Order: sequence, then structure tokens, then C-alpha cells
Amino acid sequence: MFGGRLRKRGCHDCSPTLCFVFFLAGLLPSVLSDEEYVGLPLGKLNTYANQVTGQVYAVDEYTLIIRNFFYDGMGQDTFFWAGATVRPSNIGFIVPDEEGRTNRLQRYVNADVTLKLPDNRKLSSIKWLAVWDLREYKNLADVYIPEGLEPPSPQAISEMSRNSHGVKSDGVMVMDSKTIKILELFYDGNDTDVFFSVGLGPQPTPHGTKIPDERGYLNSLYPYTGKDVTLVLPGKMTVDDIDWLSIYNFRTEENYGSTVIPDRLNIPPSLIHIIEKESPLPNCEQLHRDLRLSWEIFGPAITFELSAQMGMLFEPY
Repeated sequence: MFGGRLRKRGCHDCSPTLCFVFFLAGLLPSVLSDEEYVGLPLGKLNTYANQVTGQVYAVDEYTLIIRNFFYDGMGQDTFFWAGATVRPSNIGFIVPDEEGRTNRLQRYVNADVTLKLPDNRKLSSIKWLAVWDLREYKNLADVYIPEGLEPPSPQAISEMSRNSHGVKSDGVMVMDSKTIKILELFYDGNDTDVFFSVGLGPQPTPHGTKIPDERGYLNSLYPYTGKDVTLVLPGKMTVDDIDWLSIYNFRTEENYGSTVIPDRLNIPPSLIHIIEKESPLPNCEQLHRDLRLSWEIFGPAITFELSAQMGMLFEPY
């Protein structure tokens, strides 16, 4: 399944119709580009039968991704299988597939498969993941979990600096490669043109990028009185693309409070996948992080297109 993030693009002429375009959003990617961070690499599947191949990554302490997974589907009674014995054996448990099902595995062709260990088991509790035929007690492929593995996890960074307008926080967490949570944020809200901003360099500047607030809007910030605030970086932006997060006044060019984003954090990848949608209409306005309005005026006719991201598979952090 695909999640969607809409990006402003150029527009072209189209017939004068009123159209509404919706995309189903999810957090489990099916296709990821080679450049994207997908987790901590554990290695390639060791292939023994049925042409099983793939590259395995740890997403977090509960989750694995197998990239470019291939399996010919010809096994008799084959499942994703994990255990804590020295080597793969019939002593283990079924790991549900990417849809959360425990059905016999069908054919896969270069699929990106996200697997979550059942019953809140952690990667630290297993020594291997296998593609296993239960009927024949046959190991088709496996990968071993390194001893002492530190899987990606949310990382605490420094709290917001207390420069002015009552800005302070109890801390800041980088939850994954696109998500930052400010803990117990305070800000008096007594000014205009104040936004969450991110950017490059040693300190916040007016050249930073405004990002949506926790509700998805690009409005001047309202007062915060100890609320946890979860921010999602827009488009294809990740924490690897920024050096700082700030509450910034773009009118006075003043940094009310900020924190530095360290390099090389061992954090989970975001499982939000970008769907690029190019509107045929020449005018675009981002109404919300997940909602964009495009339009064209041609003579007496007005054409509108509303593009939206709808639905989430999981609750946010």
C-alpha cells in the first residue's frame, strides 16, 4: 500500500470540469527508491531454495523490511518464520506477512515487504528470520540477527532554546526520519508571522523553510501551554536534510527558540511514501499538509481540482 504526500508542481491546460482526486494514504511502502533510508541493514537473505532473495533491514525494535523480495511461490507450506535457536529449525513462530496475515506465502517479485513481529516480540528476542516450509521442515532462505543489535529507535536531542516569547520545552524527540516531537512546548503566541521553520547552517535564518504545525496547517503559530507537538517534515524532506528546528518570526527575522538536529541519528525510517501528483491546472494552493486546491479560469468557466491524502494505517507517535 502507498501513502501519499502531495507536492506543488507545474500545471497545464485541461478541459473545464470540476474534479476531485483522492489518494489512499498508508504507512507501509511497496516501492522505495535506492536513495531512501529504510533502516539498519542486516544483510542479504541466504538463499537455499525456491529462488528466494532480498535485502533485510531493521526498521525499529519490532519491525523488519525485506527489500526487493523474490520468492517463486512453489513451496508446499511456506511462511515467514523466526526463532531463537542457534540456527533455523521447526522451533519458532510464524511472522505475519505485510498485510498482517498468517496465510501460506504466495509468489513475490521484487516486493518491499514490511514485517512486524507478533505479540510485541522484539528483534532482541530472536536470532534469525527465515522463509520456512513447515510441511517439509525446509529452510528456503534466512538472515541472522546480529548479537547486541541496537535497532533504530526514537532519539532524544536538546530541548528548545529559551530565547524569547516564553518558548521552552521539556525536550525534543526525533521519532523517525520525517517526524519530530517537541515535548511540553510553551510559546506565548503574542506575535504574527511566526512559524515552525527548518533549515541548513549553524543557526536559524530567514532562509529556512516553513513547515506545517501539528494539525497540518501553515498558519502563524497560536499559544502553546505545555502541549506535546508532533511535526512531520513535508514532501521528501527528512531530518538528514536539516540542521535545526526553530520557532521563527519571519517578519522580524527573530529566532524565539530552536534546537540542533544532530547528524547520523540511529532512528527508524519513515514509512510514508511520496506519490507525486502533477495537476493539469495552472494555479495551486496548499490548504493543508494533506489537501491541495488547483484551479483554472478560462473565459466564463472555472475548473477546480481538489487533491487529498486520506486515511492512516497507524496512529501517529
